[in-house]
Amino acid sequence: MGNVVSREQIKVNLTDLKIGMYVCQLDRPWIETPFLLQGLLIKAGRDIAALQRHCDFVYVDITKSASKVIKQHFVHVAKNKVSKLHPDKTSASPANKKSPAKESKFKKAAYAISLTVEKELPQADIAFQDLSQAMQSVFNNVRNNQSIDVQATKQAAKEMVGSIIRNPDAFVWLARVKEKDSYSYEHSIRSAILAIVFGRHLGLPPAPLQNLAMGVLLSEVGMAKIPDEILKKKGKLTDEEFEIVKKHVEYSAEILSTTPGVSDQVLQVVWSHHERHDGSGYPRQLRGQQIHPLGKIAGIVDCYDAMTSPRSHAKPKTASDAVAMLYKMRNKDFQSELVEQFIQAIGLYPTGTLVQLSTDEVGIIISQNKDRRLCPKVMVVLDENKIPIYPSKIIDLIHYQKNTAEQAKISISLDLKAGAFDIYPQDIMVMSESSAM
Repeated sequence: MGNVVSREQIKVNLTDLKIGMYVCQLDRPWIETPFLLQGLLIKAGRDIAALQRHCDFVYVDITKSASKVIKQHFVHVAKNKVSKLHPDKTSASPANKKSPAKESKFKKAAYAISLTVEKELPQADIAFQDLSQAMQSVFNNVRNNQSIDVQATKQAAKEMVGSIIRNPDAFVWLARVKEKDSYSYEHSIRSAILAIVFGRHLGLPPAPLQNLAMGVLLSEVGMAKIPDEILKKKGKLTDEEFEIVKKHVEYSAEILSTTPGVSDQVLQVVWSHHERHDGSGYPRQLRGQQIHPLGKIAGIVDCYDAMTSPRSHAKPKTASDAVAMLYKMRNKDFQSELVEQFIQAIGLYPTGTLVQLSTDEVGIIISQNKDRRLCPKVMVVLDENKIPIYPSKIIDLIHYQKNTAEQAKISISLDLKAGAFDIYPQDIMVMSESSAM
């Protein structure tokens, strides 16, 4: 991976690594290494040796590294004429030419968590309800051959984007706790939420994020024109039925092209969200850079949500299984760098995922740790004997990473499908921050 996450991050050759440096990004997916998505503070020579076994170079966060070590590194850089990398000035290597930051044409924005998930939830909940009502109205109007007014959807999408910028976990949580068995506009909402979380991670400015949100939300409106007997069919579709389903893209674009207030960029997302990197997608068989950057994002999130949601013809995959499947699809269905960035954006265990801990307790992920994706905050709802805990407890796994005299190390053993042990995210309420351990 050749992109630079921020101006605080520098590319470092493995021979220049020193104890005290904080490695924030690798030249390959974290899941190909023993370090996964955690980031790494180099504490000993064995850490450097492990990185040298798996990588060719890494990126170091100078704000999280020992200042003395960084100062020494820059002296070494000056002597050897090694350039510091910037987000808007990358190397001319083939890998960098394919990086999402290079090709996106958008000036990168920097976002920080400004509210805790607990404080963001109330306003996110209102925005989520407004968005659901707006989307239900859009789909109903399309089914009834009536014109659609996208202004309510546009305003609700704006509120969603603002909420996700402040704290992505709140909306991701709501998408899980409010999901239903149906697979209509809820899929569009879940996909839009994932798209904005992903776009935020990539540093897209608010305006493109808004267009991305609208494009994903409206990309499936043409499904309302597909016969119910096909959409609700149990089992695999025939080739003829799949060809009918594929027409929803053209139906969506046709409807939206005559709808006031829909921008060209939104239409680009609609047209391209089923295109694939190798040209195997539809409806125009675009490939590579022919696909709009926002359409590439839309395609990944659409695929991920489809894999992790109940459908009439397929059972949902766990989050980790879906991530593994996406990873296999890189450089075929989707651009490799974007797949890797998406995995980093949502983590192996996204908010709302049901997990079993190393203690055999069962809980639900309620918020993420940006620097240690394998150490989220978990609400424990079942004890080691799978007996409900009342009240449930919240533990932050970042505080349980070592065995000590006072406590044992706790980690995630595996993720579970929704409904395991009769636990569903929609039955769980987030407790206050003061309950965290």
